[in-house]
Parts: sequence; C-alpha cells; structure tokens
Amino acid sequence: ATPQTPTTTSPTGTRAITAATYTATTSQPSTAIVLTGSVDQQVLRVALTGCVGTPVTSITFATTGSTLASDIAAAKVYYTPTTTFANTTQFGSTVANPNGTFTVTGSQLLTASPGYFWLVYDISPTAVPGNVVDASCASALVNGNTATPTTVNPTGTRSIVQALVNDDAPGALLLTVGAGCTGAPYTNVNASESSGEPVSSCSGTTGTHTVWFKFTAPASGAVRVSTDLGSGGTMTDTRLGLFSATDPSIYGGFSIISCDEDGGSVVINNDVDDPGTYMSVLYATGLTPGATYYVEVDGFITSITGTFCIAVDELSSTMLATAATCASTVQVPEATTTPPAYTGWVPLMDEN
Repeated sequence: ATPQTPTTTSPTGTRAITAATYTATTSQPSTAIVLTGSVDQQVLRVALTGCVGTPVTSITFATTGSTLASDIAAAKVYYTPTTTFANTTQFGSTVANPNGTFTVTGSQLLTASPGYFWLVYDISPTAVPGNVVDASCASALVNGNTATPTTVNPTGTRSIVQALVNDDAPGALLLTVGAGCTGAPYTNVNASESSGEPVSSCSGTTGTHTVWFKFTAPASGAVRVSTDLGSGGTMTDTRLGLFSATDPSIYGGFSIISCDEDGGSVVINNDVDDPGTYMSVLYATGLTPGATYYVEVDGFITSITGTFCIAVDELSSTMLATAATCASTVQVPEATTTPPAYTGWVPLMDEN
C-alpha cells in the first residue's frame, strides 16, 4: 500500500481548556400550610450545576426562619433531575430534630445539570399551630468545590396548622382562656357532621364541616368565644356554638348555651363579591367555674371550609360598647333600622 499524506496536516481551530463551574441557587418550593404530624414537607430547593456525572457530597443547611426547632421532628434531602418533586431518591441520611446549622452528607452524581436537591421536614405531632417552618442553605460541595448560593434563605415560609383530630367532640382541642390566637392555625377541611352531632342553632338545623374545641370556665363563669380574629385564614364565614356536656362521646347529652353567626366585625370575608364581616362572636355568663365546655365551629354553608383562628377570653368591660350610638367594633349596627338592629345574633351587649 502507498502511504497517503493529508493535504492539511494541522487544520484550523483549537479547543480552549476552561475550569468547570459549580453553582448553587435556592428557591422556595411551597408556601402552603403544613399539618402537625405530616411528613416530607418541602421547605427549600437547591439547584446545583456542574458537569453531568459530577458528584455532590454534602449540603449545609440551617433551620433559619423557623419559629421553634422543636416543631421539626426530622429533616431529609431528596434528589431529582427535574423541578418536579419526588421522594424516591434520598440524599444522605435523615437528620433527627435539626436545630440551627446541620450538614447532610451523601454521594449523588448529577444526572442532569442543574440537579435539584429538596430539603423536607417531618413536622412534629406536637408542633405549635400558628408557628412557621423555614430553612436556609449555606453551601454545597460539588466535585470537591464549594458552591455558595447568592440567596441563602429565599422569601417564604410554611405555616403550621393543627391536623384534623377534632372532627368529633371527644377529640376537641383544648383552648386556654386568655391565650389569644394569631394567624390561622386551625382547619375544618375534610371535617364532617357525625350522626346525632348537635348543631349551632343560631343558623340552620344541620351542620356541614364541624370541628370541636373545649375550655375550662374561669372563676367568673363569664366568657367570650370568637373566630373574629387572626389573619390569613381561608375560612371567613363561620357558625359558632357553645355547649355543656358531661360526656363528649354522648351527643344526646349536649345542651346549647349560646351561639352566633355573622357577629364579627374585624375579619373581612374573602369573597370579593361579598366583602362583609361574617365571623362569629358569642358570649356566655353563669358557667360553672372549673367545668369543661365544648365549642363547635362550622362554615356557614357546605362549600365553606378552610383555616381560621379561635380564642376564649374572660369577659371584661372592654368588650362592651360604650357609645350611645352603638357605633363600636364589639358588634356592627345596621343603621337602616330604627331602633338599630345588629349584624348577626348578639347574645350579650350593654343597654346602649
């Protein structure tokens, strides 16, 4: 064979050698509520870039922004090659009871660039409703190189809401008189009316999505119970009933003491076509000090469910209207009637 010589032995063109780059970017994957006792709740997503096949060996997080570290039972990290969350590929080991800074170590090859690492929390069954959980990411180790996010703690938190354990009176949640309520830590989503369950008789004869609370009567035996407080709630039209009972498992033994529907004057209805004030405020006197009483909360109609606040307070003079015109935030007068009527059923007000 005759050897052949290329016409051009060194064609034009070169290939530049550049250093590989590794970046980290954080984002808030969800700001939806989280229920007490729920698992794998997404709190932070970290996008890491590098060559496909590059190993990720550690990521450093912190519980930054969380109200109480004790609300978090465990932290885990999952890997996905896309922005769709899945809990099938765990990175590293589960971190029990994280508090402050913690590092998750593992070995995950990037199957795509960027690859996505999701920090999730298991929420403690005893987490405090109304608190929030959040997280930050300080850095990640990608192919032995440190990648630091520009924004370590993106905007957004997730609020804790009490899981539905109070669908029936025996599971009633305890309210401490005078403790108040902030945010919207309770829900009636997925609640239902049980057979024989009593009804807040100020409005209607049947319930829809009823949930229960209880409290111990103060020494004065006089209380105000209100859903007309808090912020960010998704249920803004409630019915409220106060009952006495000796055995919460026997609905036939419940006796209604007081009720209200539409007596609120603070929380605005989230229906843009009807932005009134439809939360509930009831009053009761003559309760037996130290006795347990039960409170039923329901949406006004079947379609109304969501999150809300509720509080029980001992009566005081500050709760009574003081102006002879009846213009106060205690109850809302309807000025079109003479004498003035009031929005809602009002079980207690002063002589004015």
